[in-house]
Amino acid sequence: ENVWQSETRALYDLANNHRLNFRFGEPEKWPGYHVMAAMAIVRAKEINESGMTAGGTSDNQSNNYTMAKEKWLSGSKGRIIGQPDLIRQPEIVDYKSGSIFEDDHERVVKEAYVRQLRLYAYLVFENFGWWPSRGRLLSMAGASAVVDIVSEDCEQEAHNALQLLDRFNNLVASRTSADQLGRPSAKTCKWCGYKLCCPAFWDAATEAWQPETGSDAVEAEIIEQSQSIHDGSAISLSLRVLRGTLPEGALLQLFPLDPNVHKDVSSLTVGKIVRVTGLWRRADESVIATAQTVITPEGQFPEII
Repeated sequence: ENVWQSETRALYDLANNHRLNFRFGEPEKWPGYHVMAAMAIVRAKEINESGMTAGGTSDNQSNNYTMAKEKWLSGSKGRIIGQPDLIRQPEIVDYKSGSIFEDDHERVVKEAYVRQLRLYAYLVFENFGWWPSRGRLLSMAGASAVVDIVSEDCEQEAHNALQLLDRFNNLVASRTSADQLGRPSAKTCKWCGYKLCCPAFWDAATEAWQPETGSDAVEAEIIEQSQSIHDGSAISLSLRVLRGTLPEGALLQLFPLDPNVHKDVSSLTVGKIVRVTGLWRRADESVIATAQTVITPEGQFPEII
């Protein structure tokens, strides 16, 4: 608990000096804070009860770890790296904050998690000389699952990953533009924090994406000067959508916006173009700003180099 408090306080101080992240306020108000705090306590208890040290345990004859916690592993001459939450022979344990299933009813484990476990197993073999026989996924938000691990599948997964890495590096070396590198889709872009500056996202996003992305992102034109409301403690902003996950031409009234967070809003003039990400859509289809919302005027969009 002492470590948790000191680490979150350090992150809070860091966020306060960041142009965007200071909007989240005190750590206790951060999205997912209490779930992650509970997960940290669960991990600490598991480690304490197992008698495991931070680095893990070895047979003293070689580097064949039978148990290791959050140990960075490197394989394929440093081209594949990973940090499994827990290596506990004969399995790998990985904690997840959300659901681990593509479909909660059919209990099909997410393909990305299976791929991750296979690559972890490949790294365990390269570093410690033994193959895990299973991967255990522990969710803080529902049922857990065990995935069988087959060495041949892991080696093929590593081969595929290296091919993708080579392809990506070759594209970057040839100065391929960011919009050509992107493979935008509702599923791919759902958790991405770079929507604001990604040209591929804005060229591809449509209103059909919203049910899967869970939030809205729009490029819009300001149609009225911002209004001070609630005795000056908040701001209201009127927008017309140009593109994004809401229909073109849709009118948005965003309020109440905190002037201490959205500092640029009051100075924006009619006709100015802004990008707004992290909007929340209510059950009645109305759209509101939350702590996740970022509003950035044209000319201040970060560049991808």
